[in-house]
Amino acid sequence: MRMNPAFAFCLAAALALAASAAQAHGRARKTGHAAHVHGQARLMLAVAGNAVQIGLETPLDNLLGFEHAPRTAKEKQAVDALRARLDTPQTLFELDPAARCQVESVRIAGLPHARTAHDHADLEADFSFTCAQPPRALTLQLFSAFPRLQRLDVEQVTPAGQALHRLGPGQSRLEW
Repeated sequence: MRMNPAFAFCLAAALALAASAAQAHGRARKTGHAAHVHGQARLMLAVAGNAVQIGLETPLDNLLGFEHAPRTAKEKQAVDALRARLDTPQTLFELDPAARCQVESVRIAGLPHARTAHDHADLEADFSFTCAQPPRALTLQLFSAFPRLQRLDVEQVTPAGQALHRLGPGQSRLEW
């Protein structure tokens, strides 16, 4: 079976970003500096042809205001609302409208639940999109959706090449 070239590129880019993340995480552990920093998150963006992969890694505090297992009805509602928001990633990641992108899959790991025992928990989410045409831009709604988020480090692999960006509130658009 022959693999779609765009999908193969996207897969290779995602693997390269994952390897880079693993190396950075390993360096952080060896130096004693934790990658878990409140107010900061990491976004990986890979675009290949009509395929788009977005990965988000962030302390739960940035999204919920807490990281422990939900203790109150209000905290349980906040977790449910976050799950619903992440399950509709097109409200957080607005790809170029002319590209007519559709969500293909969402994978979320790290949401707290009744048995969560960690005081410092991270969320990892992966979002896959398929577009009618290759997108040329992404508008992020993360800072407006999650006011506790103050810095977003973006690793970008697109047809225009690789790039690193550091975004803050008021900086929400990536173009390639």
